[in-house]
This record gives sequence, structure tokens and C-alpha cells, in this order.
Amino acid sequence: MAAESLAPEAVWSAVEGRAEVRADEWVTALRARSGESASAGRELLGGGDPETFEFTRRLLELVAGTENAFASAVGLREVAQEVPRSLPARDRLAVRAGGAASLGLPWAVMPVARRWLRDRVSEMVLAARLPAGAAAPGRLGRLAEALRRHREAGFVPVTVPLGEAVHGPAAAEAEAARLAALAAAPTVTHLVVDPARIAPGGSDWSAEDDIARAAHGLRPVLEAAVEHGTTVHLEPRSVRWARLLPDVVVRALTDAALDRARIGVRLMAELPESREHYDRLSRWAQRRVADGGAPAEVVIGVAGVAGAERIASLQSGLPVPVLEGRREVTAQLLRLVELALHPGRAAVLRPVVASEDVFVLAAAVELAEHLGGAELCSMQLRAGVAPGLAETVADSVSEVRIAVPVIAPREFAGAVDALVGLVAEAADPASTASRLAALLRESDSEETPELAAERAAFRAAAALAAEPAAVSHRTQLRAREWDPSERDSALFYREPDEPAGLETGGLTAAVLGLARGSTGELTLEELVPQRAIPVVSQSGFANEPGTDASVAANRDWVRDLLVEAAGVAEERDAINETVALSAADLDPERAAQEARAAGQRWAELPHSARASRLRRAALALVAARDRLLQALAVDTGAPAAELDAEVDDIVDAARYCGQLAEGLGAVRGASFVPQGLMLVAADECTPLSTQAEAVLAALGAGSGVLWSVPQRLVRSAAVLLEEWEAGGLLPGSVRLEAVIVGRTLPELAAHPEIDRAVVLGDRAAARELARRRPDLRVEGRFRARGAILVTPSADLDRAVADVVASGFRGAGTDPRAAHAVILLGGAARSRRFRDGLADAVRALRVGDTARPGDADPLGFDVGPLPAPPDAGGLRALTELGRGEEWLVEPRRLDDEGRLWSPGVRLGVPASSPFWDDARGVPVIGIAHAHTLGEALAVQNAEGSGAVAGLQSNDADEILVWLDGIEAAAVSLNRPTTAARIERQPGGGWNEAAMGLSALSGGPNRLVPLGSWQLRSGTRSETLHLRGLDPEVRVLVEAAQSLLDYEDFDEVRRAALSDALVWRTSFGVEHDTIGLGIERNVIRHRPVVTHLRLAEGARFASLVRVLAAALLVRAPVSVSTGEVLPAELSDFLEKVGIEVSLERDDDWVQRLAVSGPVGADGVAAARVRLIGGDAVRTAEWMGGLDRAALWAEPVTMAGPVELLTLLREQSVSARANRHDLAVPVPGLDELVG
Repeated sequence: MAAESLAPEAVWSAVEGRAEVRADEWVTALRARSGESASAGRELLGGGDPETFEFTRRLLELVAGTENAFASAVGLREVAQEVPRSLPARDRLAVRAGGAASLGLPWAVMPVARRWLRDRVSEMVLAARLPAGAAAPGRLGRLAEALRRHREAGFVPVTVPLGEAVHGPAAAEAEAARLAALAAAPTVTHLVVDPARIAPGGSDWSAEDDIARAAHGLRPVLEAAVEHGTTVHLEPRSVRWARLLPDVVVRALTDAALDRARIGVRLMAELPESREHYDRLSRWAQRRVADGGAPAEVVIGVAGVAGAERIASLQSGLPVPVLEGRREVTAQLLRLVELALHPGRAAVLRPVVASEDVFVLAAAVELAEHLGGAELCSMQLRAGVAPGLAETVADSVSEVRIAVPVIAPREFAGAVDALVGLVAEAADPASTASRLAALLRESDSEETPELAAERAAFRAAAALAAEPAAVSHRTQLRAREWDPSERDSALFYREPDEPAGLETGGLTAAVLGLARGSTGELTLEELVPQRAIPVVSQSGFANEPGTDASVAANRDWVRDLLVEAAGVAEERDAINETVALSAADLDPERAAQEARAAGQRWAELPHSARASRLRRAALALVAARDRLLQALAVDTGAPAAELDAEVDDIVDAARYCGQLAEGLGAVRGASFVPQGLMLVAADECTPLSTQAEAVLAALGAGSGVLWSVPQRLVRSAAVLLEEWEAGGLLPGSVRLEAVIVGRTLPELAAHPEIDRAVVLGDRAAARELARRRPDLRVEGRFRARGAILVTPSADLDRAVADVVASGFRGAGTDPRAAHAVILLGGAARSRRFRDGLADAVRALRVGDTARPGDADPLGFDVGPLPAPPDAGGLRALTELGRGEEWLVEPRRLDDEGRLWSPGVRLGVPASSPFWDDARGVPVIGIAHAHTLGEALAVQNAEGSGAVAGLQSNDADEILVWLDGIEAAAVSLNRPTTAARIERQPGGGWNEAAMGLSALSGGPNRLVPLGSWQLRSGTRSETLHLRGLDPEVRVLVEAAQSLLDYEDFDEVRRAALSDALVWRTSFGVEHDTIGLGIERNVIRHRPVVTHLRLAEGARFASLVRVLAAALLVRAPVSVSTGEVLPAELSDFLEKVGIEVSLERDDDWVQRLAVSGPVGADGVAAARVRLIGGDAVRTAEWMGGLDRAALWAEPVTMAGPVELLTLLREQSVSARANRHDLAVPVPGLDELVG
């Protein structure tokens, strides 16, 4: 019966009842045969028992996913002690035996353990020999046998090749050759191709280039398929490729020689745009058949990509692109089935329904019969997932297909994601497989609660399927987002005067993970609870979502901007304009005076007014994204993704500094006093966003700013400043100067109108400022060595991606870039890591977006250098040291020397000058270390201190590394460059910093940027010391008799304030961002400090500072110009604090000779001056480039005083794997 004219509601009302009857019959039949269809593999993977999920995940990662035999053996021994009783007895015995023997003979035991695991899961993932290339397909004995068994059972096998990650062109070419050989194999009639494996890399920005690469890579596979009559199924495993697939199909099959190619395309039912994709494919198939080509197929099913997309959305702030509710997904699947089963369309685009949901399959069968196209519809099931289902439904459909995943044994690590996905399905009660298993449990009644629930859910989905289809979740249109009628308008969720919290329109996401309920039973549930998107942190801050490049209109919008930028760049290149001296070059004194006078109005504003204006400046920049993006393209030529991220970071900095500015007025025990004028200077390699953050922090602290911007960025900075002022920044609050004369900057800093300087990039420039004016407080953040340590327990494929992302952002000039990779122990012998890294680096596309030539400007991954490399940079790019060799040799790509293809060199010794030369150029060096201590020594070597990374999944390694690493921003199993404001603030330790600066983009960013005055507050009527640390309590009690009541009360209340801050913030490590799929923590570590009580200073102030030092366990020494009471001296001697009595003159002379000294004779990084002459002290110290001087009045504010004794470290760790939220080994033990 044909029903072309029936409306959807009429169609579903006609078949709904019959579908339920058929589903009931199938369930009854499955129950009858459930005993004969047990799956040994499913028993190992959980068999529906949530208690085994975490054990099985770890077992798979250790045995199959960890390449190094010893690391795998150590993990197996540990996990063998936690074997759940729900595992079959023989598997428990095998795991325990393997764990017991693994450490003794890891190289003998682990291959046996891996073979055992492959055999146990062979029903779901077949480990079999695969061809190495098209020229010699060879014999495929085990695969051929498996396919033959399925055919003999009456099913059509679909071969689904899996493998290790494909990182670049060499592996992609090998994958295409292997696929072509499989397509030529006589036993393979249906072959699945993942386009991401033949066109690896790329991003949403490079969609057009990626389509072309995929079409090109498919060519040999399609040619082999035509010759041997094989059907090729294109099956994406990400939403990005699902969106591109219709274009890939059309592009790949334009050649008439491929008209007879049999092609199938997988549609993701959970993707709202899937209906549009079907319409495009249907029209293409009709044209193809009309022109004499072969009909095509469309496979309709749920791809299970929701977990990965939720994680991406939580990180990016963009809406989750897929439908998430079961009812919505099933309804969309039914809509697609109804659309595809109409005979007129099914004849040219044959539908295949891929699902293990018996009600969906029954509905498809009944609908096909209702529409008169039963012979055109096929069903597809996954091997081993639903035992007995294929045999049960076979009599009701024309064809049943079985998807058979297959992988080469040596690449079995590539099957871990798929197997963990099956484990998660078995543990998740809401999954299709678990629901089917629940239906088949033995029961005294045919009508079980589970069956009734499934029937009700199907009815609800069928009712929803009759309604209009869902629309795309990705509706951002940059060209129109300031139209209030747009759903994703920036106006829709931003209130510029709202201090905290954003309304996001109800867009949410949750991620599944393992949790333990109140009964102690492990369940798979929403470990990351529903989060508004963008995610709002505990402080009320939300990062700015970037441009959604998955929307073609947004890509076109950016491409048009880059075309215009290319025109501007061409004009500028032709003019070759002369650089003029700035006003500051001509008259530094006048420039400083004018900047201070203009900035005075800003300093006079209250904190709340400055906060509001900074938020308005952020909103103005959002509205002017096109202007700044285009200006940055002209000035830098950076890739589109980096340009867009620059704008996001500046918007974040403006909003966050506004939020922090409001908080300055709420500090108890102290009053913040802004400083008049701050000089911000940067070198040409420092990104505009980094400079802008420093400027905005100064503005948030109430200072006017004299911004010395590099000449190459002056136009972008001018656009930025213009938009800030349009949004509400007072004109003149920031004075922009493009200083080009070398002596100008020191002359500016020497002027008394400058209260403070912030220097970014070049430490030598900061030292020169300190030399010219020793009393000037210089806060510096400098380019430093960044290194990533890769251990044998690491996920090597993930490590490759993270190393590449960390090394080449900004063509290697990013302040967070890591140019060193340290391979620990067996990781140095990993050919898989080495080859993968080389391939990934060769895959990077280099170009200048403002001078793209014939290339698509959106397709570049690496941009040009800010300037041609200096002598050291050229050495790093072109010259090898003794014993070194190129893994990937860099190549110069332009005449000017700013465009270089990235490179990797091997065998770099720890003492090589390469580590310093490589800073600021696109090259990575690889070193080896035998022990973790040796690796830490390399990471902490002189010149480091900004960023460091670790790739490891071993809890002991992670804990030791976290305890020993000395860097301001550390990344665990993620790139060092993937940072956002508040999530992972940046800064510097040791050689990477100067002064007493807090982390940029962190919660204490503004605290050191001004002066603080004591605010005593209301005197307390009680004298309790409850809640104080024992040593602090003894100190306060010892000083009680030495102080008058007012001083004692101040010390006591200050100590209690410290204790509160320490126990709720600085002394505990907790994640206040709350993404769930990351851990973002700020740690506070004590720093060696020298305390000086000047002659005539208050004794109570020293006691107050000592109380803070004892609380945070800071190693301090004390120099005093006043004789301390015996009680206090005795106490300090007992706690091991060295005290010296010396006059002010003697003390400053000692500083000049030996510098400040802390506990145990160690050089002090901080000097806390209590009373005395700060200017004189700074002059005798020879400038503040070696140790930071804090000479502000002692206050009662815990956050202020504790920070003078601490340095901050941000830790950011990946907490997701296999598209699930997972624990972070080691770190989760520290995070409260």
C-alpha cells in the first residue's frame, strides 16, 4: 500500500499499533532463545553490570591502550587487585594471574594478556590480519572466515575497519591503500570508510579544504570498489564530518568513471540537520540515477556522538549540536525512516535502518509494508551487541546486515574507544543495549514494567515524530548577531552592567561518568551535571564563546573579512610606508605627563563605575569583532582560529577585570588605593591579547595606562582602543604609543610620573628599566622554556595531538608554547609516537591569511612569524648539533623569512643552546630522560618557569610531578596553549617573571597592582583564638603580653582572617570553574621570603606578618632594626626562624653585597619591608629584577598579606576520555 499523500501523523497512527505488536512478538522470541545467545565478550565488558565499568575501562586502557609493556604491567598488577565479582570466574582468574606475573616478566606476560583480551572481545571487535596496501591484499583468513559465518547464517556482513589514530598525510595514504585493498578482497562486499581517517586534521574553519582532501583520498577506494562490486559506506564518527559528508559524496563522485560505484552514506539521527542532509543526498541520488548511475544507500541510525559533542560544547561555550533526549532522538530517527521509505525515494537511495531498538525496527518494518516498499528496506545491527536479535528479525525484513568491526592485532589500541563505548552502553541503563537486556530478563509475566515503559516511550516518540522536525542548534550568525531578533544574539544573554552571571537561553549539557550512589553501588550517570552553556563558574564568570565555524555563513563572513584584509595588506606592501617616530620618542617626559593627567579621571572613578565601564568595553568589542579581526589579520597574518581566539581572550579579559575591579572594594581589613599611571610595554612577539589583558588589569586597578605597543600591532591596538572608548572607557585613560627608539622606554620609566611598569616578553627590557630606576616596581612576564614530559603510561595518540597544539600556536611565539618534549624511559623507544608526531607536524598547513595567494585563507594551521628569526632562531631552524637529527626538517617558505614549515629535531641534549634558541620559532626538540627526577630537572632548568606539561595516566607519576614542577601554569594531558581567562591563568616563576605579580586572568590579578592601607574596622569584644593554626596560636599568645589591647586585637583578627582565607581558598585546592570534563585548580605555594622590620616600625606589624608566614609554612628569615622581646625571640628560635639585629644602614649594605637571604641561607625571592624607606631599599638592592619588594603598610586583610608570601600555580587537567567524564589519577586525590 502506498501512502505518499498521507501526513506524518496519519502514517504513524496507522502503523504504531502494529509496530508494538511486532515488537512484543520479537521480545517474546528473544526471551525464548536468550539462553542460547549468551555473549562471552559482553560478560567481560560488563554484561549490563555497572559495577564493572571502571574496572573494565582501566583494564582496556592498560592492556590494549598502553604500548609500553612495563607501564602496562604495573597498571595490570594494580587493577588485578580490584577484580569485581560480577566478572566470570575464568576472567577473574586470568586477570589475577596476569597481574601476579606481570611485573616479573612484563615483556612475556603482556603479549599473552593482550592476546587473551583480543580473543575475549572478538565477537564485538575482530582482531585479524588486514592488508598492508592495495598492491598486495594478501590472505585475510580470519576476517574471511568471520564474514563467511555471517553469510552462512543468512546475514550480509559489513566490514568496519578500525586502527590506530591517523595523524597526517603518510598514515592517511596508508589507510586509503588498506581500504582499497579491502574493497578489492573477494570476501568483502560492504566496506565502511571513516572520512576522518583519510583526511586527518583540519577543523571547522578548514571545511572546504577538508572536503577536497577527503574526496581525493576516497578516489582509490572507490576505483577498487567499482572494479570488484563492493559497496563503500561513508560513516563519519563526528558531527563535523557528518555535516561535510554530502559535499564529500558529490565531490568524490563527479567523475563519470565512478557512476557505477556503489555508495552508502551514514546519517546521524541525533543531528537536527540530518533531514536537510537527507534531502541533499536524495536529490543527488535522483540526478545520478537519471544520468545512468547506480542507486545509493543511506544508513540511518544513532551514531553515539553526544558525549564527544557535549564535551566540546562545555569547552567552547557553543550549543550542543545534537539532540540529547531519548524521545527527541528516537522521533528524529523515525522521521528520517518515514522520509526514506517512500518508494519513490527508496528506489534511488535505499534506506538501511541501523538500530538495536526493537520498537524502532518494528516501526520501520511496519512502515515499509504500509508504504509498499518492504523489499527496499534493510536492517543493520552491530556484531555481538544484541545476541539473537538478528535471527529474530530476519524473517520480517528483506535483508539483515551485521556490522563487523575489524582491526589488525598490532593496532588493537585503536579499538579501545569502541570497546569502552560498549562498556559504557552496558553500564548505562538508558542505553539501547541495556534496555534490550532488561526486556529479556526472566519474568513470570509477559507484560513486564520494562516492556510497558518501552512501549510508552515509543508512543511518545512516534507522537513527536508527527510534529515538525527539530531545527539546528547552531544558529549563531556573526553578520547578524546584533539583531535582537536573532536567537543567539549577543544582546540575548549579556547585560553589561550585571556584575555576575549570564542568562544563556536554556542551552545545557551533561556528560556521563561513573558515580557511586548512597548504597555504594556504582552507576553510570550524569557525573557532570546539567550545565548552562556557556558554563558559569562559581565566581559568576563565563568565557566568551568563539565564532561557530561549523556554520557556513560564519566561515563566509570571516573569509570576506580576510579577503578585504588581503587588499589592505597588498596596498601596505606596495607603499612600503616609512615608520614615523612616536610622540613618546620625540618627548618622553611630555608623553608621560600628558598620560598621567588624562588618566587621572579614570583613577577618580569608584570601583563599581570602573567595573561597569570595563564590561561595556567588552560588549563594544563583541560588536566590533569584524573590525578587530580584520585589523589583526593585516598585522599578523595569523590563522583564522587564532584571530578569533584573540578577540575572545580580550573580551574575556575586559569582563573579568571588570568583575575583579568591583571586588577590590569588598576586601576586609584593607583599602585599595590606585596608582596614578602604569607603563605597559611588550616586544613584537607578544600577542595583542596578552598586552590587552595587562592594560585591562591596570585599568581595573584604577590606573591610567601608557601603552607602548609594538609597531607591527599599532593599527590593531588603535582599533581596540577606539572600540573600548566607544563602549564606555574614558578617553585618555589609555595612551597608545608605538615606541621605536630603543632609549625611549627606559626614559619613560625613569620619569616620576610613572608609578609602575609591566613588561611582557623580553626580560632584558625589564632589567634595563630596573637599572634606570631602581625604585620602580616592574612586573614582568617573559618568554621562557616550556616543556612537555611524556611518560610510558601516556595515551600516545593524545600526546601527539597535544604536543603539536602546544608547540606551534602563534608560529611558536605564543607565551604558553612548549618547544621541548621530554620522553621518559620506554616512551623514547616508541616508534608509534615518533611516527605519529612527524606525520602530524607535516600535516600542518602554513600560510599568511592576509597574503594567502591562491589558497583558502581559512585553511591555514600555522601563520607567519612576527619578524624574520634572529641568529638564534635561525640556528634552531637550520643547524643541528652533535648527535641530533631532523625528524621533520623546517623549510623556509617565503623570501622575507617569516613563513616556515614547522620542524622537529631528535636527540637534543639537556645542555643544548637549542632550548633558548627555539623560543619564538616553529620547531620542537625532543630529549630523553631515564628517571622522573632527571626529567623534572630538565623541565625546571634555568630559563623555565612559565608553562610545563605532563602526559601520563599513572597516579604516582602525576603526584610526584605536581610536587616537583616549577612553573606558573601546568597542564596535565592537555595542551599548554589551550587556556582561557579564569580557567587556566598564566604567569611566571623563577626566570619567567619579575616582581610580585599574580597570575594573569586569575582571581588575585589586581591585588598587587596598587597600594593597600590598613582599615582596622570594628574592634572585637572577644579575645578568642579558636580556629588558628597551633603555631600561630602560640605566637599570638606569646605576643599578647607585649602588645597593647588595640595592637593585640588587630593581630588576633588578622590571624583569624588569614585562617579563614587559607582554609577556604589559598590553602585548599578545589575546582571553582566546574566544567567537570576538566580540572582547573589554582594552588598556592610558599616562597622564600626575607622579612625586615625597620627601625621605628611597629612591633605588632612584624607579629602579624610572622603569623601569616607560619600559617602558610613560608621559609622566612627576619632582620630587625628593633630589639625583639625575649619571649618572641625564644619562640622564633624554637620554630627555626633565623633572626638578625642590624641597623637600617647595615641592612641595606648587606642587601647590596649578598642580596636578600631567606631561611637556611637560600636566596630570597621576596623582601617584605615593614616600615622604613622603600625607595632607598630598592636602590641598594640594585633594582627589583632579582627579588620582589613589598613595602606596603601591613594590613589585616588575609588575601593581601598571604599573597606576599605565596606564589600561584594554575593546574589544568583533562578529565575526559573515550567521550566520558573520567577521574584524573593523582590530581583528584588533591582536589577537594
